[in-house]
Amino acid sequence: MPVTLVYPFALLLALLLSLPSHAAAPDTAYNRGVSAYLAQDYGAARKHWAKAVDEGETAAFNNLGFLYYVGWGGLVDWDRAAALWKTAAERGHWEAQGHLAEAYEEGKGVPRDLTQAYAWYRNSLVNTPPPENDDDQTLLTRTNRALSRVTGKMSVKQLGEAELLARAYLKRFPPKRDTD
Repeated sequence: MPVTLVYPFALLLALLLSLPSHAAAPDTAYNRGVSAYLAQDYGAARKHWAKAVDEGETAAFNNLGFLYYVGWGGLVDWDRAAALWKTAAERGHWEAQGHLAEAYEEGKGVPRDLTQAYAWYRNSLVNTPPPENDDDQTLLTRTNRALSRVTGKMSVKQLGEAELLARAYLKRFPPKRDTD
């Protein structure tokens, strides 16, 4: 049974929350990508977020990775998606950590590796901000289920190795709260 991305609600919520409440939004590549995404112009969102990636915007790495992974606005490119998510995950972006975990679980863009999937799901769970609404709670529940699903497929030895890796990642890649 294929795994579906557990983070599309979080991406939409993050995009909505990133929009300023006034009309004078900063004209940045990232914000133009958000506007294009909300207008369902995924090709334009890709273009703008690619520019924001070039500018080093961590959230853009996550969002552009999502578009590549699902093929919105262009061709599916799992390798590019996983590479983008890895960069954002290592910068502490909790949502990218969850996306990267799913890529490892599915073996799309990276070799299938349940130890890596477990470690990144754990990081995502630990780094996820406290739920503020039903969508946040749904995301947290889905991530917990994904971690349980992966755990159920692993031997005791693999789980031990995965937990050690997760703890190492938690130290190396702490959450980045200023740009989710």
